[in-house]
Parts: sequence; C-alpha cells; structure tokens
Amino acid sequence: PINKGETTPNLFPLHVVEWVRLGYNVPILIKFGVYAPRVHPNYKGRVSLTQGASLLVEGLTQEDEGWFECRILLLDSKTDDFQNGTWTFLSITAPPVFIKTPPTFVEVLLGDSLTLSCGAHGNPRPTVAWHKDENPIEKHEKIKVLNGSLSLASVTRNISGVYKCHVSNSEGNLTHSTQLQVKGPPIILISPEDTTLNMSQDAVLQCQADAYPSNLTYEWMKQGQNVYHIESLKSRVKVLVDGTLLIPNLIPEDAGNYTCIPTNGILTPPSASAHLKVKHPARVTRMPRETYLPAGMEGVIVCPVQADPPVLYVNWTKDGNRLNLDNFPGWMVNSEGSVFIARANDNAVGMYTCTPYNSYGTMGQSEPTKVILKDPPTFKVSPRPEYLQEVGRELIIPCEAFGDPSPNITWSKYMRPIDHRRGPQRSYLPRGISWPSPYYSPCPPPCEGESYRQTERMMGRPGDLEYREVREGGRASYASQSSGHGSAGLYRQSLSITPTLLSSPETTEESERHMEFFVYVNRRNTSVDESYEWDTADVCVDVEVLEAMRLDQSNAFWKGTRDQCIGLQDHQQKGTNTFLLSYSDCMCLQSLM
Repeated sequence: PINKGETTPNLFPLHVVEWVRLGYNVPILIKFGVYAPRVHPNYKGRVSLTQGASLLVEGLTQEDEGWFECRILLLDSKTDDFQNGTWTFLSITAPPVFIKTPPTFVEVLLGDSLTLSCGAHGNPRPTVAWHKDENPIEKHEKIKVLNGSLSLASVTRNISGVYKCHVSNSEGNLTHSTQLQVKGPPIILISPEDTTLNMSQDAVLQCQADAYPSNLTYEWMKQGQNVYHIESLKSRVKVLVDGTLLIPNLIPEDAGNYTCIPTNGILTPPSASAHLKVKHPARVTRMPRETYLPAGMEGVIVCPVQADPPVLYVNWTKDGNRLNLDNFPGWMVNSEGSVFIARANDNAVGMYTCTPYNSYGTMGQSEPTKVILKDPPTFKVSPRPEYLQEVGRELIIPCEAFGDPSPNITWSKYMRPIDHRRGPQRSYLPRGISWPSPYYSPCPPPCEGESYRQTERMMGRPGDLEYREVREGGRASYASQSSGHGSAGLYRQSLSITPTLLSSPETTEESERHMEFFVYVNRRNTSVDESYEWDTADVCVDVEVLEAMRLDQSNAFWKGTRDQCIGLQDHQQKGTNTFLLSYSDCMCLQSLM
C-alpha cells in the first residue's frame, strides 16, 4: 500500500515507441508515456500497440503490404539513440478484386472494331481469362486477347453473345459478364418462291427475316414500284407483320416479279424476289380507237393480246361482220393475231374488232378500232446520195418529211464489208469527177473457177493488173512494148479479142473485129518487151493507174448491166493522149483510190 503523500515508484524508464513504414515520411504510430498514441491518417482507427510495443493492424488491405520497423527512444538515457528493431515485411494474400470491367451490355455496328477491357488486383497476382457463351476464347483468327483486353478488328454477326471476364488466384476468383449485340441489316430466313395461280385465286408470298435491332418492317415491290403505289393493287394488297404478302382475287395485271425488302434502318437492307404467274383466258388489253394504214403499202391492224397460256387464234370482225380473209387477197392473220395487209387500199377502211382465244377461253371482244387509209409520208427535204467532207469538219445532212399523221424520221448507217480483191464501189478521178463502178456487181466474189496471176507492177502508186480466168471462153492477148529507155510516161496497150469471145447482143457484129484497150501506164525502167495472154469470158480487172486520166463528163457512158459495153470517147488533150476504152463482155473494172 502507498501512504498518503507518497508517489508511485518508477517501474519502467521513460521512453517513446514509434512504428515506421518504408516509403512513409512520418511514423504510422507514435506512443509517449501515458499519452494516447498519434496515428498516421492512413491507419487511423486501424493500428494500436499491444503486448507492450507490438503493432496491431486491423482491417488489412492489399495496400498495407510492405516493410515495417519498430523504434524505441529512452528519454532518461544519456544518449538520444533509438533502439531499433529489424525491418519486417508484411505480406498480404488476397483474392482478386476488379479494378476495370467492360459495360454489362454493349452494342456494336456490323463491321466496326471493338475492345473490351478487364483488370483486377489480388495476391498472388490474378490471371485473366475470357469466355464466350461458356466456351473459353483461346485462339481465334478475329478475336485477340492481350493484357486482359479482348479486341476485334471487324465485328461480324456471329460475334454476338455473352462474354465473361474471369479473374482468379489461390485466394479466390471473380467473373464479370458482358452481353454483346451486333447491330446490322436483316438476314432473310424465308424467301418468296415463284408461284403460278389461276385468275381469281389468292396469292400468298412469304418473306421472313431476322435482325438486331428487331424493329423490322417489310416493303414489297412489283417491277421496281411499291405495291401500295400501284393502282390495280393498292386497294387489295396486304403486307402482314411477319412479312407475308397477300394478294386476293388475282387479276391478269397482278402477274410479274415481286421483291421483298426487309429493313430495320441499319446499313443496306437485303432483298429477295419471286415471279407470280397468273393464268387466265385470252384478252385484249387496250385497242386503239384509230388505226392508220399507208395507202399502197404494207399495213397491220394490231390486236393487243394478253394471254397465259399463249393465244391459240384470234377472230376478227369488219363493220360488224366476221372478217373473211378469202375475200381479200394478200390479207392474213399472223402468229400474233394481227391482220397483215400486203397492199392497203380502200377495202381496208372500216371498223374492226378482235376476239382472242387460248386454252382457258376468252375474256371477250375488243373495243372497235377505226381503220383510216392515209397517204404514206413523203420527203420534203431528202439527203443527197453522197456527201464528201474533210476529216474533223462538221457535216449536216438534212432530212424533212410531211404526212398525216406527222411522220417519225429515223436514221441508220449501213456499212458494207469491203472485198479488197475487188476494190471500192466508186472511182475518184481528177477534177472531182466520180461515178459508180458499173462493174462491181456483175462479177460476184469469188467467180466460179476464178484464178489470178500477177502481171505487171506499175511504178508510182503501187498497183497490179489482175487477169482472172472465170470460165471457158475466147482467148485474148495483152501485149506491150517498151521504149527501151526506162522513161515514165504514157504508153499504149493493145487488147485483141478473138471471135470466140462471148459478147452481148449489142456487140455481136463487132465481136470479130479487133478491139483495143488503152490505159495510161507508168512504165518500169525496163527495155524488155512484155506480152501477156489469158482466157476470158467474164474478166475482172484491177487497174490502179487511172489517176492521170482526163475525162469529158458529157462523153462518159457507163452501162452497169452485165451484157452492155462501156464507151469513152477518144479525144486528145494537150501533152497527153486519152484513148478509147471498150469491152464486149462483162469486165469488172476496179477503180483506184
């Protein structure tokens, strides 16, 4: 017992207790004597001394892991040194705790990229694994997992599903789920099929699609036009919620191609088409009130028929009576059911009706059409037979016509293949003179039994004289004689024809006499006499030496028939000679350009 006025004996020396943590600037706890300890704000309410100077930490967290040391300072000691303990490492094991997770629901547009990030703390360090619909994602060509993040470069439809981020260590595990939904245009599950029905039946064309978002609407088109905008359909047609198209009480006009287009407003919608065929009796669609026929020319009175199955025959009436084609020579009903008239005259004038039939029967007679005979259109201004214009210049070819009704004017270009053996159809001579080659047609290519041999190559412009053996006939000779000096100039060629040569009636009396064929020739540099001989009946001659020829247009007589001859008057011009050119049989004279 302690008496009054006495003090308590000092059983323990006066001292200060500190607990410090590596990385902290001040102690986490300081205790001096009987005073209450001072605690670091991060540990307030969680640390205290126990069993003298031991540190008690409550409510441990992962952040509490680290190095700790106890220091004791004796105040009555003659030294100020702390009595330090050893550094002690506090290791804290803990199950995983998420520090980063993706949203629980994610929408992504088809074709876009996507990244889902997931991270967690724990001791030991937790591992991260991803699953899709309970299946682990290990190696996928489109899905990549790196540092806990899942990424897709381009989202496809099959990517939709539930994705789970699973973190775990030796102390526990956690899982976070994300619902991934891909937004895109619909996918057609049921397409409409081609359908054949009879008139008056109901048509049912199915079309179903699936999509996200699922706010699907279905649009039906016929021949590219919305069915609700077609006059014959809009009051009868129905599009059901599931996409089915209903067309009750079919009529012939309902036949055609129908296209289903489901849409949810995302990207480009798909489409699917089917053909609806409506069988019905033959009928006339729209008969014109008036039909015009050209007087003296071919004409057609059309019956505009629509029939499925195809039309079998068409009956016609004229002025209320059955049309009897036997009374009208040159008239017939063609395969299309129209009346064809070889030569329209006053007999064609009248009122006509037609009634078509097929295997289903007929839907009745057409409205009448009044046939009116009109003169065919005539040219007011017609193009010239030929136009010559320089390359790159503008060419205007006029053409005007008049008639009742007003005629339509169309243009066409006809390209005739060129036979290079026979040359062009026209010859062009100096001073702009041109004429059709009369010998182009009489010798068709190839002439039967035709043979060729090259004769004399001319100087100046390249060209050959070709002699063609066409058929057995007379024998002719072709001789030339050079000056021996090699000069280029005009030269006389002589053609002798024997009496056996076939000739036209006009030249029979002259066929036995000597006939001469003269042309201008640019001679080669030669001193050798040349002679040629060939068989001839129809002779085709290519002569590319006419460029120097001077012709008097008034004396040029070109006869284009097979059995006629050609005559060019013999006349003289200053410094040159022009000779008579005569043929008694068909000779195809090919002109040169």
